[in-house]
Amino acid sequence: MEMKLTKTQGPFRWKDFAQVTLVNPIELLKCQNCGEHGLRPGDAKNVDHAIEASIRAYSKEMVETILAREECSQIDLAARTGITPEYLSGLKTGSRTPGFQTFNILKMLASDRKAFEISDPMGELLEELSSSAKDNYDEMLQKLA
Repeated sequence: MEMKLTKTQGPFRWKDFAQVTLVNPIELLKCQNCGEHGLRPGDAKNVDHAIEASIRAYSKEMVETILAREECSQIDLAARTGITPEYLSGLKTGSRTPGFQTFNILKMLASDRKAFEISDPMGELLEELSSSAKDNYDEMLQKLA
């Protein structure tokens, strides 16, 4: 097994993420035969920091893309993703690292315009409820008459 220092962008497994490709490559030992990475002292911490920085960068870009394309407020986007506006602000500035689920919701909303429309937490539900409430109200009025 011959190990050689090589610049790599992964992909790497990290927490709940099956694959994270680094924004900026890092130098790691890599087996020339099988392609597996080897770690020197301190490399694990460097890989962890690089992965987290990449996830933050991707998240920041997705939030900015959605906000610009949809011309919505951060409060609206936060409601659609099921997170607080403060947490979304941290994602937008790159100071917070999202979990796998939030990351995937942002990825879906950023890549598909229709997903943003569908993700309205109150849109169709309010229409259905108001229609149902009106029907129930009309029914009650008829019974009272």
